[in-house]
Amino acid sequence: MGIKRQQLVYAALCIFLFGLYKKSDYQALTRERISDLPPNHQKLQDQQMTDMIKAVIKLKERIDILSDNILKQAAQTKQLAGAQKQQHIPKKTYESRVKDLTKYAEQTKLEFLQKRNYSNQFVNGKLVSSKGKKVQIIMLVGSTARSGTSFLGELLAQFDNFLYLFEPELYVRVATTEMLTEQYGIPHLRDMINCRFTDRFILWLKTRASSFNCFRHPITKTNCRNWETCLTIPRLTEACQGEDIRILKVIRVRMSWMRTLLDDPHIDLKVIHLVRDPRGSLYSMAKYHLHKLEPGYYCPMIEEDITETPKLMEKYPGKVMGLTYEQLCLDPMGKAKEIWRFLAGDRNAEMPSKWSTYMETHMSRTSQNRKVPVYSTYRNTTEQYQAWRNDITDYALKEIEANCKGVLKLLGYNLFGSLENAKNANISLFVNPPDK
Repeated sequence: MGIKRQQLVYAALCIFLFGLYKKSDYQALTRERISDLPPNHQKLQDQQMTDMIKAVIKLKERIDILSDNILKQAAQTKQLAGAQKQQHIPKKTYESRVKDLTKYAEQTKLEFLQKRNYSNQFVNGKLVSSKGKKVQIIMLVGSTARSGTSFLGELLAQFDNFLYLFEPELYVRVATTEMLTEQYGIPHLRDMINCRFTDRFILWLKTRASSFNCFRHPITKTNCRNWETCLTIPRLTEACQGEDIRILKVIRVRMSWMRTLLDDPHIDLKVIHLVRDPRGSLYSMAKYHLHKLEPGYYCPMIEEDITETPKLMEKYPGKVMGLTYEQLCLDPMGKAKEIWRFLAGDRNAEMPSKWSTYMETHMSRTSQNRKVPVYSTYRNTTEQYQAWRNDITDYALKEIEANCKGVLKLLGYNLFGSLENAKNANISLFVNPPDK
């Protein structure tokens, strides 16, 4: 009824105390009991009793006021309910909701296709931060989920000043109610790169369990406790434009789409493509109910990415890097150093201590008697990259191998054909096993 909880509790206690006072005639009873005590003691007790009686009377007066307020607010609530009943608005039908959703999706598509002008952020034709520094864009592209992109993304984010956008492309899929396409996906990624945020994107952020899930920055690290003041276009734009390292981790974007962004002369973009044995990634997705086991859908896209990456590396030297999850697990420190030198553009660059510390703490956790959370970035690399071999079902193994032969061949991985072979540690995962 609008009364704070502590006020109600306080009122109840007051009523209880006052009831005791009235029932036992506390004043007379106390005077009788203390009559045998020394005069000074009796005088002190009289004063204490008088003070207590005054306090109880004041409490009763306050209770009366609270009671009046409760009655008034109850009357107002009843009156408001009656008015709302008279102005009853019928609930939307299923058809009208679908119509509204379709209209919203179409409006969002048009918004993606509108021409943008980011020239106010360019200096000498290059994208710069609000601090005047040239911005470096790092795009981490995973062919599927459960491929190690979260771990690698966290490694890339071990910078002092950075903005990390975690799967921002999901917004496009939700807003358009369709699978992600290059037509709508690339304009959205360009918006993210240039810190262009819309009301619709902000609204989507507010629907997430945590805004930090997507927009990872010091201003959202505390999960934006007050979303109305934190998740605003001016605040996020200022935070984004202030950083000269902007990292985007995406898993629903195809490598061929990167050509459009790599051809843009205004941005300094580097792309890392990460792929994993589909028997590990696709089975993990199905196991944790992220997606159905659909190797016939995913593997053609994975194969397309694998064949596209070398072409991009040749056309854009120093701008594109290909990496497998298995390579990263077998030589974590070596691959981390290789990634750092790729980003720095210096073959002799030393990996920063933050990266070394991250690798040491995240890639050496033992799995003995310890269950690893689904989205944890802590792994025992010597076990994790082929742990699926002891876990995969016969159906999943045969389905994935039947639909992903091309992918496995390109990656240089053996077909097992049976659970017996998959579980046999003497049969290498690799057609040409790496030197130990």
